[in-house]
Amino acid sequence: NGCASMPCSFRRGARAGLRKTHIMIHSAFLEGMEPGFMDSRRPFVQLTTMDGETRQTMYGEWSSATNRWFWEEPLACEIGLEDNLHLAVHSRSGYDMLAFEF
Repeated sequence: NGCASMPCSFRRGARAGLRKTHIMIHSAFLEGMEPGFMDSRRPFVQLTTMDGETRQTMYGEWSSATNRWFWEEPLACEIGLEDNLHLAVHSRSGYDMLAFEF
């Protein structure tokens, strides 16, 4: 099984053809979600793969110069060429702001 000697690494249910990928989460304009409204609910981005693997950014930083939330943070995951990814923007308080798949 490939684990005859230690240390052993085994990933149950791994699919063939997966590649480690880094997806850069840069920024987002979230209308109506400026800091006056969002002071206690700073947004973060969550990435979910078809296998259910999730990664999330740190909380976003607001730029009043551009009226955008910034993360500038890569999220690493393993995906295949035919996989869909689900990206969602959430707030600390649990308020879901945006979600899409690609």
